Amino acid sequence: MADAGIACCCLSGSGDLTAVLGVADSVLLVFPETQQANVDGWLADLRRDRVRTALLISDSSPQAYRWGLATGAAGVIPAQAELEDMISLLRSALHNRTVLPVSVVEALARATGAVGADLTDIERRWLADLAAGRTVGELARSYLRSEREMYRSLSRLYRRLGVANRSAALLAAQRAGLLT
Repeated sequence: MADAGIACCCLSGSGDLTAVLGVADSVLLVFPETQQANVDGWLADLRRDRVRTALLISDSSPQAYRWGLATGAAGVIPAQAELEDMISLLRSALHNRTVLPVSVVEALARATGAVGADLTDIERRWLADLAAGRTVGELARSYLRSEREMYRSLSRLYRRLGVANRSAALLAAQRAGLLT
């Protein structure tokens, strides 16, 4: 890190962090997810506006990134990432920016408020028909499908909406403005 122009030191507790904050404008803490509770304790009494955190995660799934960002980390990166990727993340975090893989951004966008953004026109019509009280059998006949195929198609639609059943799908569609 020092070779990349990033001043660094190892801290063993909140006393060390307080001492560093006495001489630095801001501090970037980098720590593994297993130490989250300890670091939260360290930061409880400090001015958080001067402390940014970067979290090393063991799992590179979108859920792990979401969890890391929800903890307040300015940056999240897998512990097994290349050194140059870590340095890029740290530089971004020092400038109050977050760098994320495109696949994670896409997954987060789908999971947060973008309900129905990727639905086809026919899937939107199915939701409208269900909201109007039509049965699965009626939908199957209207769209020239077997009932079994219609049930499977609707189950996939429900999963894409992040719900388990028709009622929850209609509620999610209503909240997302998909039903007019």
